[in-house]
Amino acid sequence: MMAVRGFTLIEILVVLLILGIMIGALFMVLNSGDIAFSVDMGMLDIQQQARQGMDAVARELRQAEDVTVSVEDDSSDRITFNTASATGVIFYRDNNNRLLREYPAGTIKVLANNITRFKCALSGTLLEIQLRTDKTVRQKAVSFSLAERIRLRNE
Repeated sequence: MMAVRGFTLIEILVVLLILGIMIGALFMVLNSGDIAFSVDMGMLDIQQQARQGMDAVARELRQAEDVTVSVEDDSSDRITFNTASATGVIFYRDNNNRLLREYPAGTIKVLANNITRFKCALSGTLLEIQLRTDKTVRQKAVSFSLAERIRLRNE
């Protein structure tokens, strides 16, 4: 009589349990990597938005004349100024989480999105601008703050 070779039910169940644990662990590692990638891309997006908005404002304000800062609310200010190349008043302000440039009157251009704070402080010829962006990515809040000091030369 010949012995039947094969695996018992318990051996098969043990192997399936080990494979299930390995697949679950691999899924958790890949999922956490995907979440980290998504959060990093969200952070990159808000950093680019903040820098893009700040660069646009700073570039034009370095040539500004007659700069005034007015408070719109707790998280937003409004900058009003003239430049030698612009005829009329230029406005920068935050509205519905967007940094807006208005010039000429009635023509609005969106400079950056996800803006939650746009504050300015004018002291003599030094203008300090604070910009904050916030975003929620995969149920995780990311934020980025940027500040710049601009010495106005045509005050």
